[in-house]
Amino acid sequence: TGESNNLVSYMNKTKITDTLNSDAKIYVYMKDSNIMYEGSLTEKELEESRTKFFCLSKYRKYLLRDDGRKKKLADYSEDDKEKVLIYFDRISHFEIANVDKT
Repeated sequence: TGESNNLVSYMNKTKITDTLNSDAKIYVYMKDSNIMYEGSLTEKELEESRTKFFCLSKYRKYLLRDDGRKKKLADYSEDDKEKVLIYFDRISHFEIANVDKT
């Protein structure tokens, strides 16, 4: 069984709740490119009146090819000091693994 069985996809980014914990593994798909980030959610800003973002650590960056395969562009999965900040207005959609994890 693959991890994809436990994914929840969010196309509407405004419907996120605070049940999104900091241990969540998240897959973020960018709007204007074929880039996808996979990593651990380190920080988030979801307040309506503020600039919304995700901050990922231990992340990998992929190029999504037309044939559906991924090409790894960067791998910081073993480095918790390396982080990427992703603003919501650049996100197409995202998926969260193991949402029911307590």
